[in-house]
Amino acid sequence: MTEESAQTLERHFRQTLVPAFRAAGFVGSRRNFRKIRPGWAIALNIQGGALGRVFAINIGIHPLGLPDTMEQMVDPKKIMHWQCQFSSRLGPGCSDFWFSHRSSEATISSAVARATAMFADVGEPFIRRWAGENSPLLTVSPDEFSRDELDFEGLADTKIHRALLLARLRFLHDDFEAAAEFARQGLNLPSAIFNYRVARNLEQVLERAIAQLNSGV
Repeated sequence: MTEESAQTLERHFRQTLVPAFRAAGFVGSRRNFRKIRPGWAIALNIQGGALGRVFAINIGIHPLGLPDTMEQMVDPKKIMHWQCQFSSRLGPGCSDFWFSHRSSEATISSAVARATAMFADVGEPFIRRWAGENSPLLTVSPDEFSRDELDFEGLADTKIHRALLLARLRFLHDDFEAAAEFARQGLNLPSAIFNYRVARNLEQVLERAIAQLNSGV
């Protein structure tokens, strides 16, 4: 993509897409934006393709009180989408999707308009569903999880990772019995043998949850 086309794309982001982010309550600049809701941090990122002529919108959802993907506690006002424990990409069904365009201003304008409309029609409902008071991440039961009844829509990449995050979430909300059960399920997955760090974190959650249950708290 030429420098002129790149500048045109950035201008259309500023004029069309970024105002839609701000209208939805996000703050930030250039290509990174954030919003904090009770219990959650949400991060948006506009990602360009390596060869140009495409872009994507990454959505990160992070439960406040949990460590980030690097196992560090992060300031929610500064969090980036790649640090969020749950992440997806804006698209039909919030699947892996890229908006394509050519070098002309007309195709760039059309692509940014499509992305803006999809953010309103798909992205905002997706965020409200997963980063809200009644998020499935807070309501799914261990039995439902074991039967794969919840479609995570791409959030978290493996079942063992999801088990760890759900165990930590339940512990954070003082549901120690569910926290222990999610941890047990994760440790019983065949992939636990190959994911030492995740397995160790699951063991720690299980130990802490059992300690809380035994203490009568």
